[in-house]
Amino acid sequence: MLTHLSEENVMDVQLQDLHCELNNTDHHTNQISVDQLILRRGQSFKVTLTLTKSFNGDLHPLVVTAMTGHIPDNVEPSTSAKGAWKMELDKSSLTSKGITKLIIFPPANAPIGEYTLQVKYKDEEILLANLVLLFNPWCLDDWVFLPDEEERQEYVLNEEGIVYRGSVDYISSMYWDFGQFEDSMVNICMKILDLSHKHVEDPADDVSNRYDPMYVSRIVSAMINSEDEHGVVKGRWGGPYFDGYSPGHWNGSYPILKQWLKTYYRPVKYGQCWVFASVMCSVMRFLGIPCRVVTNFVSAHDNNGNLTIDANFHVWVEGWMKRPDLSNEGKFDGWQVLDPTPQEMSGGKDPLVDIYEYIGETHLKYDIPFVFAEVNADCISWLVRPDGSLVKINSDPKRVGQNISTKSVGTQKRQDITSTYKHREGGFPWQTELSIPVLIEFSVYNKPMLECASMKVSVVVTDKLNPDNTYVAEDDIVLLDPPISLTVRRKPLKSPSILCVTNNHKSELYNQYNMHHSRTAAENTPCTHEADGTGFSFARD
Repeated sequence: MLTHLSEENVMDVQLQDLHCELNNTDHHTNQISVDQLILRRGQSFKVTLTLTKSFNGDLHPLVVTAMTGHIPDNVEPSTSAKGAWKMELDKSSLTSKGITKLIIFPPANAPIGEYTLQVKYKDEEILLANLVLLFNPWCLDDWVFLPDEEERQEYVLNEEGIVYRGSVDYISSMYWDFGQFEDSMVNICMKILDLSHKHVEDPADDVSNRYDPMYVSRIVSAMINSEDEHGVVKGRWGGPYFDGYSPGHWNGSYPILKQWLKTYYRPVKYGQCWVFASVMCSVMRFLGIPCRVVTNFVSAHDNNGNLTIDANFHVWVEGWMKRPDLSNEGKFDGWQVLDPTPQEMSGGKDPLVDIYEYIGETHLKYDIPFVFAEVNADCISWLVRPDGSLVKINSDPKRVGQNISTKSVGTQKRQDITSTYKHREGGFPWQTELSIPVLIEFSVYNKPMLECASMKVSVVVTDKLNPDNTYVAEDDIVLLDPPISLTVRRKPLKSPSILCVTNNHKSELYNQYNMHHSRTAAENTPCTHEADGTGFSFARD
């Protein structure tokens, strides 16, 4: 990456001005820093050199070298690159006074990462600048170019977001602080790239491939989870969490990334899908790749290729970029699926796919069958007989992959993007053939209800006279506003779970419970003193 001007006599640089605040503002990186030069490729920046002598561009060459990546000992740096950096003299320069203003242009396909700029004249060489180069969604020639400014503000610059969880009938929103412009994020994100196994195995090849947002996205995806050495987050889908934090503890990416950096790259404990996805979104946005968090409800986790394994919800991210490796016509450009949650080993070199476009082509490379299954699998209900045999009750191709959701641009509302993943398809016609009342005792479900915010209840009924007639029903139960009844007993309870002493006590009890639940009993129910032996007990409807 060499370009040059020329100088009259011996070069003595008296002063250099990197114009960090001006350049960073022009490059939409001033939220990261105004003291460190952080630039976006495909866009020029200015540097001013003040020389002790006049500058003459017709005489001796002034060479500026841009270098990225570690250069091993006894190895000459290559002068070739994906694209040559260009430089020209600004017309406002006062060359007779030695004030030389340089306009430097990194190409739109330059590898991202840390660079050093050096100025050389004959045998004299000085360090001009240390800088960080990022992807540029404002640049038409960059593969991550996003044409809409509101979307750039949302998917690159917005540090706050919403992650959707719950179930298809009870979607809950969770605030998340992405914090991609917090202190130390430059060091954190550069270290994530440098600690990947690709970089360890072949640093030169890894750095040269960082021009490609698809390649970088895959590196980030692998580094977020601890399946790779030095991964950021360690997953756990059930307690105990005593040696870390439960996944529900986190509501921001920066505390996780900061802890990873401070502990010298030890995985932070613990995370689940929404944590992996949200942390990855932070890193992607910092690097300049437009990114959003996506939740798929009734998501199939396919570990053996049969496309039938079911989960309540799953969260991944989408990155915006061109896909010239798949089509020269731009057919597959746009949002690409990236899933940093550790599940099964990748079947190809790149998991980025547009699922909607690939329907019917899951035999192709990448992780298409895996992600396809998460939104398009058939949900099959089986009856397990006492002898262990299985009877297929029904198959519903429509159930998996519902209400695929992300935060809307510029608002706090939920945007349904299911149509970008799935064609319309017929489904199993669920029908009410008969109504059978089923009572589930509180003792059966009280423990899972206390431990979880939601639970799924499934009921299978078999006709004893005709065992082939099997009926199935299920529903999602969420602790939102369950009805509660208050029963007054004339005789004292032997071991009342709740003892009302005064009306004030009763009111306090109501207020505590009403933080999360509604009540059906009247507050003015007479309540005598404890000495009278009157007790109150709650019953859940």
